[in-house]
Amino acid sequence: MKLPYELYLEVSPFRVGCWFSVTKNKEEAKKWFNKKYNQTIDLCEHGDAHAVLSNPCVILLFNWKNTPTHISNLAHECVHVANHIIDFVSIKEKKGCDEVQAYLVGYLVDSFLTAIKKKN
Repeated sequence: MKLPYELYLEVSPFRVGCWFSVTKNKEEAKKWFNKKYNQTIDLCEHGDAHAVLSNPCVILLFNWKNTPTHISNLAHECVHVANHIIDFVSIKEKKGCDEVQAYLVGYLVDSFLTAIKKKN
């Protein structure tokens, strides 16, 4: 995969989207974000993924390897993004029901992993 790799995913039913960027390392992720948004970003010392909860949201993956740990990190960030989108569009589910979140996380993870697979 040629890095940095980027994808904009439109989440049509919610009329929002999410940027997805895969870079070699955190420094490259910071450069990508700065170029895209003309802003600096601080990334935590640990981990290989980061979500920026803005509109549109951004998921940054660095040091990507197609391993269960990295896929888990992607899913983790997709949960943050899904919750942000649900809150942004003011969807309120009944207590004990989280189907919107579950479907949205599944859609995000599936879309990003499919994009990565096509690029490899």
